[in-house]
Amino acid sequence: MTRMHSFDWREKNARIAWRLQPKTAVPTLLTRARSADLTMAERKLAVDTIAFTRTQSAADAMAELLNETGLVKDWATAWLLNRAGGEWKEFNVMPLLKKHGIYDPDTVEILEIKVPAPPKVSLPPAKEIAKLKGNPEVGKQIATACATCHRVAPNMGVDFGPELRGWVASQSVEAFIEAVRNPSAGIAHGFDGEIVRLKDGREIHGLIYSQGDPLMIRSTGGVTQLIPRKLIKGKIEPLRRSLMLSAEQMGLNAQLLADLTAYFKDYK
Repeated sequence: MTRMHSFDWREKNARIAWRLQPKTAVPTLLTRARSADLTMAERKLAVDTIAFTRTQSAADAMAELLNETGLVKDWATAWLLNRAGGEWKEFNVMPLLKKHGIYDPDTVEILEIKVPAPPKVSLPPAKEIAKLKGNPEVGKQIATACATCHRVAPNMGVDFGPELRGWVASQSVEAFIEAVRNPSAGIAHGFDGEIVRLKDGREIHGLIYSQGDPLMIRSTGGVTQLIPRKLIKGKIEPLRRSLMLSAEQMGLNAQLLADLTAYFKDYK
């Protein structure tokens, strides 16, 4: 395979690099991750490719991305947290995390994040809400609340729950309404929540990204925490309900839910 140091990559070459993770491509991948001339999807692919390259140079490149801003910095932080106690443990990542103020096992402060159990659903059935005429402009305003946990547009939202535009497009109107009306009725694959209990009696509800030491968990709002194993009590347990608040917990009535549906389904 030729050395990939040219910045002008075609999509095909970018995908090949992602599959093979060649060590020689790391400098170019770092350049691509930083480039404002590329789409966010292309930049994310570069960051992800670095993350799957098991070399010191890849770990160092990811650490350099902590000096970026916005999503690129968020992605780099998440990957370093994920790799620190696992694939990149031998590359001295922990001191880098400490240097950047991201993680120090001796001084880490853990936030208790619990998702309250939903009340009994009292909204009309999804098929009845689907009959209401929704206002997409009102729905657009409501969608800003969704952005605290979901990506709702290319440059808007948090990578915690499923990316909504693509997910909604694959669902029927009633299926989307039911997912918001009663989230625990059907949890998307890969988004089953878990409970981490601390020895001091507190709990953290979220998605576990790494079972190592430290354990990495991401909670509502995209809050990512590293928890030293010495602070955890017992085994990790399944939450057995959705990490998402129900429509009623978010203050949505039937009409507002219809408005939100109209926005995501692009009703005119």
